Amino acid sequence: ERLGSVVTIEYNSNVTLVYYSLSDVKVTAGMKVKTGDIIGTSGSNKLENEKQNCLLFEVYLNGNLVNPIDFFEMKLEDLNK
Repeated sequence: ERLGSVVTIEYNSNVTLVYYSLSDVKVTAGMKVKTGDIIGTSGSNKLENEKQNCLLFEVYLNGNLVNPIDFFEMKLEDLNK
């Protein structure tokens, strides 16, 4: 695949995280994950040919793509709205 292995994690009905360019994926569809679980390692994709490893990351809040920096600065109570 162009973006390498992809893992999508739904944390709750409001928050979905998508990890691209993974290798050695440790999770399977329907598996429950918790903080600290390893979902995979950074890998490669066909977009970043000059780099050995990379990780692409998207955050969706209420179905809308948000900047990961903004997401990590949010308060927990804001993520449940």
